[in-house]
Amino acid sequence: MSSILQRLQNAKPTLQIAFSTSSANLNAYRASLGKIRREKYIKEYETIIMYADGSTAPARTKEPRHFIQFPVNLSSLSEDDRRQRLAARKPKAKKIKQEIIDDNFDLNQYTSMFNKRKTS
Repeated sequence: MSSILQRLQNAKPTLQIAFSTSSANLNAYRASLGKIRREKYIKEYETIIMYADGSTAPARTKEPRHFIQFPVNLSSLSEDDRRQRLAARKPKAKKIKQEIIDDNFDLNQYTSMFNKRKTS
């Protein structure tokens, strides 16, 4: 038995690869069946955060979002800006379009199309 081990140790590198005892790279994604059982996911998405003063900063979030804008503090705005922002939040009144029906149809204009022509 020891002679077999000595031969394997002295063998060429190609045989050592065949008898390697290193384990496979096992992690949470090793199986295609079942679910990922990690509480924290490795993948996080790059997102841009915009603050109320207009400055931006990069961040990583769990959900895929491109842009996050923080709300503006209405108490810090001027009176005109506050009124404009509050007016933009209110629902807009829907305009009702009325169809105009044209009843001026004259059949005499189309009588030439209905007359059958005699073929000789």
